[in-house]
Amino acid sequence: MEFRPVGLEAWGVYIPKERHTSEYISKETGIPKNIIEEKFGLLGKTIPGPEDHTVQMGANASFQALKRAGITPDDLDVIIWAGEVYAERPLVVNGIKLQQLLGNPMNSWAFDVNQRCGTFLVGMLIAKSLIHTNPNINRILVASGYRNCDLINYKNQRSRFMISLAASGVAAIIRADYKRNEILGISAISDGRFADDVYVPAGGTIQPITSKALDDGLLFLDVPDPEGLKDRLDKYSMDSFVRVIDKALAQSGYTREDINYLESIVKELNLIDEVVFLNHLSEKQMIEFYSNMDLIVLPSLHEAFGLVFIEAISLGRPLLVSNQFGALSFIEKPGSCTINDFVFNPTDVSELCVKLIEYFEGKGVSGAYFKELYLENFNKEFIYKKIKEVLKFS
Repeated sequence: MEFRPVGLEAWGVYIPKERHTSEYISKETGIPKNIIEEKFGLLGKTIPGPEDHTVQMGANASFQALKRAGITPDDLDVIIWAGEVYAERPLVVNGIKLQQLLGNPMNSWAFDVNQRCGTFLVGMLIAKSLIHTNPNINRILVASGYRNCDLINYKNQRSRFMISLAASGVAAIIRADYKRNEILGISAISDGRFADDVYVPAGGTIQPITSKALDDGLLFLDVPDPEGLKDRLDKYSMDSFVRVIDKALAQSGYTREDINYLESIVKELNLIDEVVFLNHLSEKQMIEFYSNMDLIVLPSLHEAFGLVFIEAISLGRPLLVSNQFGALSFIEKPGSCTINDFVFNPTDVSELCVKLIEYFEGKGVSGAYFKELYLENFNKEFIYKKIKEVLKFS
């Protein structure tokens, strides 16, 4: 059966102005500021202001998406609320509330879907399915708002992995017969073994809201069995990620081998003769590859940690590395050189050229220095110590 192509016509976002800084979060949680910033990766987060209600934030994002698409709310056929149920008021159909905030367009009808962190994905899946099954549906708004940061108790150690929960709104216009930004296969799975792992204890039929529940802080998100959750995530999550990826690829007519985004960029930039893709290398092949390099340059604009940096210096290979590598923050003993001797700004071509010339002239930092840097800062005992520091505050 031939289906109409479905694509993302436009999108919009809304970000509140209010913030919780890493310093504030550190004070409230008791976790050192450097741990918040370097281990949690959290310099700050958005929180809602007085007017930043859940559906309202989704509406703000929706107006931006509509403007970008060059259409009005009257051009919509369906409105899907794919945001949180924690919103302006309990037991409201938030899709209809969004319809109201958009000026109450009467050409569309609205409904809600909810799947926590997977809600927007499910909303897009339903939008695509509606277009495929109903020839009269041509444009669908999928919108979300979120402020579950209100439900985080910074003092609760069991829920610390959720301290980054913030506030925002997002919206997407899904359009029929649209081949730009085409939405291909979407796959989703759920697992009942995780159904009771994260919830707000009070406020439902099992434990109604009482003054004692309020006093006991039972209106915040909690994790009753954090160790059990971790064990089950370790056992099942990776396989689940692989399953949905493979299913989505299969629905789209592709396999993992067809994922060649970087190769397409290389072709577009006419650099085919300059770039070589090595594909998967065994451990032995990786060691041989690194060992054959006279100089390794790592120019990433952002790198949360950067394992390739550790691999290179463990083998004593000379390198120049972007100052955006997170691994650099772990260096406490730089040795006989300074970090600036081998670090550069990835947006400053002239700085990189100067440092490259130093290597060409035999004046660059030696491989022996990098080997020593690895032994002093990334040996097993040192890493164990760092892990213990993290566990102490998590």
